[in-house]
Amino acid sequence: GGFLIGLMVLSMLVFFEIISRLKPAFVRSAHRQSLTMLLKEYKHTFITFLMIVVGSLAVTFLTPYGYDLHSDIWNTVTNQAGRSMIAEWQPVSMTSPHIFPFWLYFVFFILFLALESKFARFSPQEAVLLIFFLLMAFSSVRFIPFFVLVSLPMLYGKFFRFPLFVPLLAFAVFTSFFVSGILPARGTSANVISPLEYLLTADIYSSGTPAKAFAYLKEHYPDGHVFNEYDWGGDLIWSFPGAKTFIDGRMSYWRQGGRSIPVDYAAIYYVQQGWYKKIEEYDIRWFFLKPEAPVAGALDILTDQWEKKYEDQRAVIFVKRDK
Repeated sequence: GGFLIGLMVLSMLVFFEIISRLKPAFVRSAHRQSLTMLLKEYKHTFITFLMIVVGSLAVTFLTPYGYDLHSDIWNTVTNQAGRSMIAEWQPVSMTSPHIFPFWLYFVFFILFLALESKFARFSPQEAVLLIFFLLMAFSSVRFIPFFVLVSLPMLYGKFFRFPLFVPLLAFAVFTSFFVSGILPARGTSANVISPLEYLLTADIYSSGTPAKAFAYLKEHYPDGHVFNEYDWGGDLIWSFPGAKTFIDGRMSYWRQGGRSIPVDYAAIYYVQQGWYKKIEEYDIRWFFLKPEAPVAGALDILTDQWEKKYEDQRAVIFVKRDK
């Protein structure tokens, strides 16, 4: 969806460019020309700018995905059940430790803005872009890098004279990109190993991936359909090629036969009304969950129907008992 942000920025820049060209001419000719005549004089300029915006939008429909590229983004943005499961779509939180670099950058940003009236002034275009991307960053973690990329050149161009500005901001910018996963925390393409080996050997416990449980699955992978944690769907596919997950990162708004997968996922996961009927409808044969998952607690009670095959601090696996 980043290209849509680019189209918004382009539209704003075109708007301000039109205003900047129109305003001086309007002031000079206010007593001699009507607004209609003034617009006629700049007609070709306006048409050119309009063609730039419309042409840029039209190009996005020429991809192999066509209209579906836009509908995909719309469905993701408007699907609250799906958005609630995707970490990068969550709003900025004061309590999340991994958001600290962003708050550090934000403090620097506010401090230097406080100096703005004394040392430098932002143009209306710069001010609108800063406010726009700041609001976007607070609305969703995934937009933090966009805000950094837009604000840093503006701040650097006005305050680079301060000796500590560059190193402090460099630290904040670099670490901010880890917040949304833009930069990898570990691993290089030069060290090619199997996905499961990477999971078992890499220091990934900080991310919450249950490496020991994956090691267990390597030796005791259950048969049948699985109901898995949303966060682990991609790991299952990566570690066990051909594995069919209940949900993963590609399925934030998918529908099947008129049914919303995220909605049904939430109903089962949070033990909502009709949750067990949905288990039967999807023919779920085993669960791969975090121990604190509400449905894990419910299955723990149904010992006559579900057997706990594995449990540690990070994961629990339930398998349906044979009748």
